[in-house]
Amino acid sequence: MEENDIIALENEQRESFVLVERNKRRERARFLSYFKRGLVLLLLVGVCFGVYKLFPHIKSVWSKMPWANSTQNTDTNTDNTPPIENNTTSPPPNQSTSTDAGDVTGEYKINSVGTQNYKAVNESGCEFDFSTKYSSKALAEIYGKYGKEAPVVLITHSHIREAYSNGEYYSSDSEFYSDNENVADIGEVICSVLNECGINAIQINELYASGSIYGSQNEYEKAISDALKKYPSIAYVFNVSRGINISDDMTMNKTTVKNGESTCAQISITSGTSWDKATENQNNNVLFAFDFAKYANENINGIIKENKISRFSLSQDFGPIMSNLDIGEYSNSFDEAKSSAEEFAKLLSSYLKEA
Repeated sequence: MEENDIIALENEQRESFVLVERNKRRERARFLSYFKRGLVLLLLVGVCFGVYKLFPHIKSVWSKMPWANSTQNTDTNTDNTPPIENNTTSPPPNQSTSTDAGDVTGEYKINSVGTQNYKAVNESGCEFDFSTKYSSKALAEIYGKYGKEAPVVLITHSHIREAYSNGEYYSSDSEFYSDNENVADIGEVICSVLNECGINAIQINELYASGSIYGSQNEYEKAISDALKKYPSIAYVFNVSRGINISDDMTMNKTTVKNGESTCAQISITSGTSWDKATENQNNNVLFAFDFAKYANENINGIIKENKISRFSLSQDFGPIMSNLDIGEYSNSFDEAKSSAEEFAKLLSSYLKEA
């Protein structure tokens, strides 16, 4: 007999009654339905928690995407903005600043606007004491403790495929990310010049989480942690990237600085904090960034255009000095970024040797 919901029976007194029998198949189906709903709910909770934990990283990456409008102006004269001497020159008065939006072919102009004045931007809720000069660790001390071959500088990239434009125009078909002439190649230039100058440097050249946002931060931080464990001599870590800034009319501005016969992309330095507080490591990162910017601009007027203090940690709380470097922006050409990378490495070398 198959399972039925209702069965008619008679008792010993020949009285009829009805017995309702539970359908086991329905019971199993109902249980599986509840189980699936519970599993989906747990997955949704997990995804929401993951997004919450990765929000600072996602926001940072999103701001560099081609479609992100990153032209919002930040007030650099707030109470939290650290005072610093302005060492750069204004753009030449006859410099073209045209903002023609491009033609019907979909090409958008890149405007060369000369050298941007140096500015300090504090987006965090922290205040810093710049009355105490940053004191870097002496190279002799590092090499004496770990050996003459010990690496001192680590070059990293949270996104190795960030590329550059041709420096004149771009379109929707342009490569914003590429396997060639990208920030990984710029990092290699920095590493090579540092080694030529006697500053031992190594580079981590990895694509984290197959290029996706989710999971890349954890892989990036693990790579740094592993490198620092393997090479405790590392005193400076630079995450090399490039910025991107698209105007409302879809044009881009590009800033450069002349150094002899070379045209260099201007550099931006970003230091992380923990919203309204900064750890000792983060405080040291900020002091270094501002001290190095002053030194660099005194030697190449305008090479550093911005020092930004972010409200996000940016994976910089590891121990050594850590900075995010934007070697130019997408609007710069690769050659302009390469020239800037070479000069940055030379300046860093002389800065460390004078410690």
